[in-house]
This record gives sequence, C-alpha cells and structure tokens, in this order.
Amino acid sequence: MLGLLENKVAIVPIFDPDKSPGGIWIPEQAKERCDQGIVKYLGPDCSIVKPGDYVIFSGYTGQTVRVDDELLIFTHEDAIVAVIEGDDLNDTEVSGLYFKGKDGVYFTATVEYALDLIAKSMINAPWRYGMKSKQMVTHRKG
Repeated sequence: MLGLLENKVAIVPIFDPDKSPGGIWIPEQAKERCDQGIVKYLGPDCSIVKPGDYVIFSGYTGQTVRVDDELLIFTHEDAIVAVIEGDDLNDTEVSGLYFKGKDGVYFTATVEYALDLIAKSMINAPWRYGMKSKQMVTHRKG
C-alpha cells in the first residue's frame, strides 16, 4: 500500500493507443499528453474522488513515477477536472468481451477486470522495457 500526503492522488494512467483503428502507427509527437486514468491511492485530505474512479485531469500536471513495476501519475486532487460517472463502472459488463477462467468457463468481462488486465499486459509488454519515467519509448529492432 502506498501512503500519500495531503490531497495528493495516485492515478493509473490510460494512454492513447499506439495504432489507429485502421492499423496506422501513431508517432509519439502526434499523441496527446495522458489526461485520463483510474484513481488508485488517495491522501488523507482527499474528499472528491475515491479509489476506482475514472477521472480526467490536466495533461500538464502531476509527475509520472514507476512504483513496484506500476506506472502512476501523482497529482493534486484539484487537478482532476471530471469524474466519469455511471451506474457503477466497475460492475458494468463490456458487451461482447469474454474471458476464460482457470476452470475453463467463460465469463463476461467487467470494466474493472478489463482495465486491470490491460494495465498488467502493458506493464509486462516487451516494448516497455526501455521506458523512461516521463516518456514512453517504443522497442526498436536492430
């Protein structure tokens, strides 16, 4: 567990994809700064957001840090400009997306489970081995 001070928030960032839906690679210079993510840790003075909230924040604020092989953005709670609300995003099923459990039975994915799986796969992706703390770099062959 990570203890934050005052009204600090640690957010798991959701970055723009590397490819467009048509399969075109998007260069780093053309991507926007990361401005959305899922709140993971809160400081004791936070009163607006809670862990698990899907938030939009200023892409020009905060500090990106790797903690225990997890990429987090640390910022002040007041840098968050919106909380995406739904009936319950963590329990919302993702239509058409199924996972196979260890018992071999398929189950419908929830937003929380899908985001967790995406975050873990990005952490373990070979192209991230050369990643710097504030800048993502792609793995180059040769």
